[in-house]
Order: sequence, then C-alpha cells, then structure tokens
Amino acid sequence: MKLNVILSVLSVFTLLTLSACSQKEYNFYGSSDNWIVTYDTEIREERTLADFSFEYIGEEPAPEIFDYNLKSEWLDLTSKEERFNHQDKNISSGGTECTGPPINADVMCEKFTKEEQTIEAKIDWNDNSEVIVLTR
Repeated sequence: MKLNVILSVLSVFTLLTLSACSQKEYNFYGSSDNWIVTYDTEIREERTLADFSFEYIGEEPAPEIFDYNLKSEWLDLTSKEERFNHQDKNISSGGTECTGPPINADVMCEKFTKEEQTIEAKIDWNDNSEVIVLTR
C-alpha cells in the first residue's frame, strides 16, 4: 500500500515536470519617451499564444488613433487606425494564436518565436513616427 502511494506521487511529479518542459515563454519589451510596447508569447505543443500591448506615455495628449507594425524575421502584424481599448487608460492590447498541426514540415507554431530575435515596433500617430526595438 505504501509503495503504491509513493509510486503515485512520483508519477504525478514526473508528469508535471514533463508538461512544464514542453512549454516555453518569451517576453519582449521596448520603450521610448512616448510608448511602452510589450509582446509576450507562450508556446505549447502545436500552439502558440501571444499578447501584445501599446501604452502611450508621452507628455502630449494621447492620440485618438494610431497605426502600428510589429515586425521580425517571423512576425509581421499591422493595424491601421488603432484605438486605445482600456477604459480611461492609454493602452491598446490584443493577441494572436497559432493552433493545429503544421501545414508542412517548415511551418510550425514554435518557429514563429525565436528567443534570440528582436521585434521592431513602428508606431505612427498625429504626424509623428517612432521605431522601438523590443528585446527579451
């Protein structure tokens, strides 16, 4: 009986350890005098979830709308006429998801995020433009 309990505890511990190893997280951050940009991604088997945010911190009044482009070797995400979507805060956030089996051997969800890469965020607002490099 005691041996069964010990084996059960070891099995649960092993399963938890293995499942933790199959998940990766990458967090990218960049800032300027006007903006804070984040891109956080969680990679699991055949599934990648990403959350990103743009926060206006400039001294001038926040823009009503802005455009952005997040770009790297593995990412190209653009939005035109974006608005802040957090009530009473100058923050716009969103997310992306890659699910399912790969289309072919060269296109897998995990390949969309590489830990050694950087992300370039280009933001245009009120006749201003800024490029911010996000790093891990």
